[in-house]
Amino acid sequence: MESPNRRLTARARPLLGARGRPAGAMAAPEGGPLVAPRRASRLVALLLAACCVLAAGLLLPPRLIAQLEPELLRGGVLVEGSERSVLELPPGAPVSAFANHGYSLELDELGRAVVSVDLEPIGVSAPFQGRQAQRRRGSDELDDSAPIGRLARHLTAGSATTYQASSRLLGWISRNVLYELDRERSQAAVDVLERRSGYCTGIAALAVAMHRAVGLSAREVPGLVFDEVTPGYHRWIETELAPGVRVFSDPLRFHHYVPAHFVPLAGERIQGGAATVADRVLDRQGALQAIDLYIAGRPGVSARRDSARRGFAALVLELEDGGGGELQAVLEGSRWTRATAFEDGRAAFLGLTPGRYGVSIEPAGREILGLRLRGTELLRVEVPASPGVGRPSRR
Repeated sequence: MESPNRRLTARARPLLGARGRPAGAMAAPEGGPLVAPRRASRLVALLLAACCVLAAGLLLPPRLIAQLEPELLRGGVLVEGSERSVLELPPGAPVSAFANHGYSLELDELGRAVVSVDLEPIGVSAPFQGRQAQRRRGSDELDDSAPIGRLARHLTAGSATTYQASSRLLGWISRNVLYELDRERSQAAVDVLERRSGYCTGIAALAVAMHRAVGLSAREVPGLVFDEVTPGYHRWIETELAPGVRVFSDPLRFHHYVPAHFVPLAGERIQGGAATVADRVLDRQGALQAIDLYIAGRPGVSARRDSARRGFAALVLELEDGGGGELQAVLEGSRWTRATAFEDGRAAFLGLTPGRYGVSIEPAGREILGLRLRGTELLRVEVPASPGVGRPSRR
């Protein structure tokens, strides 16, 4: 059986015409799609498929529609990779060594925090048992008629695993709750739900309450965030997806992990006053890379995978010289064209369906490729630093 991942070395192929269209394709009207000539039977089949998709919009749940038309999805991304950061802690910060599934915090001999994050698939296969788990624990924290409980049960209905149930809860929060830094307003979970807004304290409280309402163990985590945008105090959550398998999540940004610039505190307050963490990142190594779609979350959310199983096909272009500059990759299907800029020598196209694609590296003439995606594979293509010919290879 073929591996779900392949790697190729770029090879120029005359599959694109002078204007970047597939050879033999007919030019569409201005602003319209490009359609290659097909037999009448193929056109009839496409029309029937379009009717099926239209009918699906009326008859099928959103999750199944997403599988039919992945290129139309607007969601988050699944990421893989590892990170390591060395952080100078502010004086008086109550920080102790800590570890959970994929996250490790240690203190070196100088008292600096050394944080490592490894985003291998979580590997959780624990079945989701919903309210049955809560009743076995004897918890009466949330009444069955409470709004948080009703919403959480509705969102997680039909979930097969704890990972899937947690993703649905976090995904709903990311799509429906706005960040609003207003310390005069209550940050109680029920109030945040009613307003659909809150800051990190209230959003974490709501996420914990929703998890507990369906029998998933969760707690709030006070901590510090050492980033360039919003450094300082923060609050996120930790959930237990299976016995001994606990993971961090920041509901509006990171699901089932947090990056290596998050540091949990062993207490609620820092001795001596406010935490100043700007310019305290001493070293940062590694990178996290998007490899698949994450339907549960809104755009801008990234998540860690539960397993190596993929949901959609993807194409990743990697420049041998690791640069990119002003270059961008252009992916052309039979009905649409996408473009994305190279970042750190990498350009990714996610949420693709199986089929043939044309790829060009702009400015024109850099590289032209003809590729075929199969199933839900992740195809990586190594692009030479300068135009040239390579030999395809598979791993």
